[in-house]
Amino acid sequence: MTNPLEKFIWTDADYEQMCWHDVVVHGILVHPEKWEILFDIDYIVKWFSPEPPEKYFKYLVSPATLVFDGVNSLELNYSYTVQPIQILSIDRDNPRKIPGRDLTEWEWVFHLVEGGIQFKSYRFTQYIRRAPFKRGGICFDKVTESK
Repeated sequence: MTNPLEKFIWTDADYEQMCWHDVVVHGILVHPEKWEILFDIDYIVKWFSPEPPEKYFKYLVSPATLVFDGVNSLELNYSYTVQPIQILSIDRDNPRKIPGRDLTEWEWVFHLVEGGIQFKSYRFTQYIRRAPFKRGGICFDKVTESK
């Protein structure tokens, strides 16, 4: 994966360079009037292997908004628990040219730890909202970022 901070806006043209494994989803908004689905995520920029005696990976993450346009045939299958929604992978398949438009519609599948999301869409844009910060494991810091 290339450094996502080469730019702060990524699109479906960058799909092959992107990875959403272990990404946490904080919220999902379906906007039917605009044919959009939006995801509030912590996009992982870099993984850090645990250093003994640590057991858990740490991550360099950036808050991001992932937006899909032209969404149809939406199917949500998620078993809610107290665990956050976590992405294993996002796959796209079955490209289809949209008649009369210079667009290709894809079938998108979000493989989640507990379920999945499927839909068709012709474009996505991912907006990195903040520079990355280190995150990982359990943290109860009471330190705030001053501005």
